[in-house]
Amino acid sequence: MSRTKRAFGVILAVLAVVLLLPLVYAFAAYPAEYNLRVMRWLDSDVYDYQKFPSRSFQASEIPFQFDQSPDEEKVRALFERN
Repeated sequence: MSRTKRAFGVILAVLAVVLLLPLVYAFAAYPAEYNLRVMRWLDSDVYDYQKFPSRSFQASEIPFQFDQSPDEEKVRALFERN
């Protein structure tokens, strides 16, 4: 085997280890669905709205309201102090 082929083989083996080792670790440490999602969509960013479908919905005619807390004034006073 020539020296060039041997060097090429070594470089190829090193690249395979460097690229495959993190992948093997990721699949061992995290669920497969997560890894496949990350490989397909990459990192989350502000343009995710362009990648995924969305749908609009109408606001309710009778919106839900939480009951007022009897201690609301105490809570407001705490937040206004800080």
